[in-house]
Amino acid sequence: MPGRLDAPFVHHDLIPALGPIRLDELAYEHTHHFVQAQLTAGRGRPTIWHILATLSSAIGDAVRQHRLPVNVVRPTVLPRPASAERTIWTPTQAIRFLRHCHTADPDFADLIEFLIGTGLRKGEALGLHWDDVHLGSRTGYLRWTLSAIDNNKLALTVPKTRKSSDSYRAALRLWSRPSNAPTSMERPRPATAPIRVRPGEIRVRPRPSTGRCLE
Repeated sequence: MPGRLDAPFVHHDLIPALGPIRLDELAYEHTHHFVQAQLTAGRGRPTIWHILATLSSAIGDAVRQHRLPVNVVRPTVLPRPASAERTIWTPTQAIRFLRHCHTADPDFADLIEFLIGTGLRKGEALGLHWDDVHLGSRTGYLRWTLSAIDNNKLALTVPKTRKSSDSYRAALRLWSRPSNAPTSMERPRPATAPIRVRPGEIRVRPRPSTGRCLE
């Protein structure tokens, strides 16, 4: 069933366009016309694909519960857009960027260094809770991720798969510093100092008693 991240697609796109059609009367031609109308209106192909994926997930659930015989959204009218080719930094480029960040914005530099060292996604790192991070054993548990809902609202959501949590536990053990170099988690910080998290200028103040953030 669609989750919170899919709710805007359901309420703003699918219900207005396909809501009047009975579920057992929904046909492939309806989704075809919907896609053509969205393209004509100037909607991006990745957005339309996500809308169709949301619809397909809901109908697929109905098929599994024997409420519908087939998933009429399959095969999809619009193929999944190919991901843009990513340029991977060389170690020299990463070091140069980190040196600049440590001078311009140490907190942001710590976040980037943590991402590079663990391989976590940005939302996964920003969703960490102190209770799930164990510095002594260099292990942690990925229970939350910071997600942008409809590109205008932030919320802590549960990771979709367990794979990310497993890789995080393994990667954190490999993330190391010289013993005399404190990490941002270990470095003393005034209780009133905001922790800067980008993008979006989200400011989270640690609790004076525990120093915990993002709880």
